[in-house]
Amino acid sequence: MDDVAYDIIAMYKTASREEIVNAVMKKYGDRPDVTRDDVLLCIDDVESLEKNGKLFTEDS
Repeated sequence: MDDVAYDIIAMYKTASREEIVNAVMKKYGDRPDVTRDDVLLCIDDVESLEKNGKLFTEDS
């Protein structure tokens, strides 16, 4: 799922949830370990990391 997560992070700031899901499923949909629910959970994780200051923070 690492490649999927990296793709989600790359799109997170510029695409809607639905756009991310569609792009990821188009690219990785043939993999049995990648489902729509998995992608949505990963987006939720990215949102949580951002809100907790663990992702997309300015370098200090």
